[in-house]
Amino acid sequence: MIRDPMMKKDPVVLLVDDDKTLRMLTRAALEQSGFQVEEAADGIEALAVFDKVRPDLILLDILMPGKDGFIVCAELRQRPECASTPIVMMTALEDLDSINLAYNLGATDFITKPINWTILCYRLHYILRASQEASLRKNIEEQLYQSQKMEAVGRLAGAIAHDFNNVLTVIMGNIDLLLMGLEDYGELRNGAEEIKQAVDLATSITRQLLIFSRKKDIQPRLINLNNLVDHQTKLLQRLVGKDIELLVVLDPEIGNVKADSGQMEQVIMNLVINARDAMPRGGRLTITTSSVYLDDSFCKQHVGLNSGPYILLAISDTGTGIDPKIREHIFEPFFTTKEPNKGTGLGLFSVFGIIKKANGYISVHSELRQGTTFKIYLPGVDNQVDDFASEQRQANFDALKGEETIIIVEDEESVRHVVKTFLQKLGYTIIEAGTPNDVLSLLQNYQRAVHLLLTDVVLPEMSGIELAKKISNTHPDIKVLYILEYMQDATNSSFFGQKANFINKPFHNKTLAVKLREILN
Repeated sequence: MIRDPMMKKDPVVLLVDDDKTLRMLTRAALEQSGFQVEEAADGIEALAVFDKVRPDLILLDILMPGKDGFIVCAELRQRPECASTPIVMMTALEDLDSINLAYNLGATDFITKPINWTILCYRLHYILRASQEASLRKNIEEQLYQSQKMEAVGRLAGAIAHDFNNVLTVIMGNIDLLLMGLEDYGELRNGAEEIKQAVDLATSITRQLLIFSRKKDIQPRLINLNNLVDHQTKLLQRLVGKDIELLVVLDPEIGNVKADSGQMEQVIMNLVINARDAMPRGGRLTITTSSVYLDDSFCKQHVGLNSGPYILLAISDTGTGIDPKIREHIFEPFFTTKEPNKGTGLGLFSVFGIIKKANGYISVHSELRQGTTFKIYLPGVDNQVDDFASEQRQANFDALKGEETIIIVEDEESVRHVVKTFLQKLGYTIIEAGTPNDVLSLLQNYQRAVHLLLTDVVLPEMSGIELAKKISNTHPDIKVLYILEYMQDATNSSFFGQKANFINKPFHNKTLAVKLREILN
């Protein structure tokens, strides 16, 4: 028996010939060589069998009543499902015109009668192997192209986020200054508060761009999923549009989880976008949180889980549902059911990876025309949430004041101006400069104590890190707070120093003030 070791299963051949005896002989030879055989006695039947079976190869006679092999070959090639299926044509005709016509219509190979059965079987195996290798090569090329395209888009997204971060820092700082002077002006203060909310929304969008461009490092910390969902609700409502009802039901008693907040926001965003696309005519999208306990029997059925308390985040839609045939593939990289240029095939793959990194588990339940539910289980943590934002809310404004001297080095003048204005209002003495050499010149004749250097990392002439080292040579007790564009800048502790302090653009004035007191105290 001839078998191709490259084939993982017996390939299916659709045999099309109006000669019953020849079909019987061909079937016997093919089955002896490890093929499965489906038969058709004419062209019309061949098209019907193809649609039902989707064979790996088609062995097609030319001279048949009704639709001959040439017509059948042409019609098969018009089907997208048959674009790469090998078609081997059989005939007693040996004229070059017939051979050329067969190839022009899309035939893969051409075999003349009488047939040498052994040679035929070897030939079909080699044709299948070549077809599979070509298909694999094409798939790899498409994935490489997709990866390069995503990398280019990622770089563009990172560059856009970089520019927006400076703009948003200026807007945030000035709106915070405005709010400080509008405590007794009702309507004006309400308008300023709405601007602040819009800026926070824009900040969350740039954060998504940074995550997408892989410019944001993973920073697992204790978070509360309720706070995360609540923070994203307005953005999610804008994403799904007015035709979809967004229902958020959060259990106020849930515990905390340890995960990267930015990546968890990406998870929610991806699942919500998928749900929206599954409801083109509108529907209902529900996001819920709850506490659950996963017992041993559940964990044994789901590899990687340990029994214990978990926080469940569920996202449900009333959309079209997922076909059972493709459900097991949805978390695979580059797998997508969307039209070309409408989906990357990386969304659910990224979701799966993020949840796995957080030691969690994701499941999906879906029925056609009934909707889909994704359930995310993350291990519960008893500790208090390490929520820096809560510290900011609780901090009294008077407690944020200071009398120390701070050097601000920032080449973006508008950012430098708003930071200087705010810190002077808090009582700090400010030395400012746009370049490292400017500040080094200023410090040469400065006789008073300097307590803290607030510097951007990316500067002309030298980096903020090099500047900090130069200043520390003459002011060894000076503390440093670095302003970062991207979270990945903070990953190399040996480059910055083990106890380096960071703040990320864009930031609110109060965030900066809290961070300064934390360092100076």
